Amino acid sequence: MDVPQDDADWECGYASSLLGIQFRSEWEVANGVIDAGEFDARVASIVDARTYAPTGQSDVTAALRDVISASAAGVGDENPDFGAATENLTAACEAAGSVIIVGALPEMGG
Repeated sequence: MDVPQDDADWECGYASSLLGIQFRSEWEVANGVIDAGEFDARVASIVDARTYAPTGQSDVTAALRDVISASAAGVGDENPDFGAATENLTAACEAAGSVIIVGALPEMGG
């Protein structure tokens, strides 16, 4: 997959999609919509998608790569490095004129 080399919007959009899947999956497992096995499979897929994420050379690339590196140790509350890297990526996206958007399911109030 070719990533536009200086496209922060693309990189922030990619990050948004994975954070959205994670957010919705956390809610679904907490509310009995999916079981722990299904949740673990989704999380493994999210980590895999981050591990092999194509990156460019935009103003947010370094922050995205930090998220990719931190996700190897877990993407939940158990990994404060992932949380900090995600916050830094959000700030980098906003500074680049893009945003991280995480949508909620209708049953979540979205």
